[in-house]
Amino acid sequence: MLPVAFWEGRLVNSCTESADGSLLFTLSVDPDHTPRYGRCGGDCALVHERGHRRVRDRDILDRPVWLDVPIQRMDCHHCGGRYAERLSWLESGDRFTRRVRAWVEALVQLLPIQHVAQLTGLNW
Repeated sequence: MLPVAFWEGRLVNSCTESADGSLLFTLSVDPDHTPRYGRCGGDCALVHERGHRRVRDRDILDRPVWLDVPIQRMDCHHCGGRYAERLSWLESGDRFTRRVRAWVEALVQLLPIQHVAQLTGLNW
């Protein structure tokens, strides 16, 4: 599978299907993307540490989507701090994307919370 840029700053390396029917996309850092420091938002290329986080994204049709996202902690030469890189589609420390947040916020305007929890597979 060729790498595809769908989540800003990340490339899709692979997609696997779990036994429960959910999809797991394994992402990698896009080498052409300049990371932004999480606190001040400035450009930063000094990677201090790399890790991974399992994140929930919006369903594709009726299949839950999970992302294995590489997270980089950066050393900022602007403000001198060390913080996780800023991603436009993922809040710092969250386990779900902004798309999921917007989807759930729209659904709770229409449905009871228990139904939204069943529909999305998230614990309310």
